[in-house]
Amino acid sequence: MKSREIDFDKTYSSTNYGNFKIIAEAERKPYQKKRILIEFTETGTQSEVSYDEALKGCVKDVMRPSILGVAYLGNAHKKGNERLYNLWISMLSRCYSPGNRAYRFYGDKGCYVDGRWHCFENFLSDVKTIPGNELLESGARIELDKDILQRGLKENKCYSKDTCMWVSKDSNNRVHLVDSNKDNDYSSKYVGVCFDKRWGVFQSQINIDGKQVYIGKFTNEVAAANAYNYYAGQQGIEITKNDCAYMSKEEWERFRKKRGRKRTSSRPSTM
Repeated sequence: MKSREIDFDKTYSSTNYGNFKIIAEAERKPYQKKRILIEFTETGTQSEVSYDEALKGCVKDVMRPSILGVAYLGNAHKKGNERLYNLWISMLSRCYSPGNRAYRFYGDKGCYVDGRWHCFENFLSDVKTIPGNELLESGARIELDKDILQRGLKENKCYSKDTCMWVSKDSNNRVHLVDSNKDNDYSSKYVGVCFDKRWGVFQSQINIDGKQVYIGKFTNEVAAANAYNYYAGQQGIEITKNDCAYMSKEEWERFRKKRGRKRTSSRPSTM
């Protein structure tokens, strides 16, 4: 059967990845079908494929932003990298998908992913070397945090290899709880404690399995911090407890605000 001539001047169309041209005929093994080297018009990506695949348009540009309109796999594969792929997609979705329920806290606030990390291949390479990478080998639930390394900076909205680190989910929730308190002027120097302006008391809460669990309101800041420490110990949560003057349960319970007490606008005692 006569071999078909390759048209090097023609522009071909792929099914989902734009136009491409055939730029060379590739070497092939005996009895192997004709293989060619193609170049995609949009990205300049070159790929070796079978001639039949090219004629059918069944070719893929691994550098074309086909994920959320901004990201692509590169030469990496989802298979075998499912855990990191899901974390990568989650990060991108928060920043670029208005349908993501966390978008209003990220993309809507100007958070973005560095262009290098739009490529999954680059992301895979970088995140194995950033701070906290030892957590990747553990079975702990982990998250990619951009706030810890950028704390105090005017611009802290970028996810990149220079601004991110791995943290456990519980640690990350604790950090965001403290930051949220500061942002809302409900500040306290203790983890899990915030000042409730409405009642003039300190509210204590703890994160358990990704959910904020209310502990109570206290008229004393140190008592609220001790209540947090107590429940952290009860739950066996592996987090750093508050460094504060110790109170027994009986002592800090005396500062718990009872229902029905009159509101106050003054800030209570911190001891």
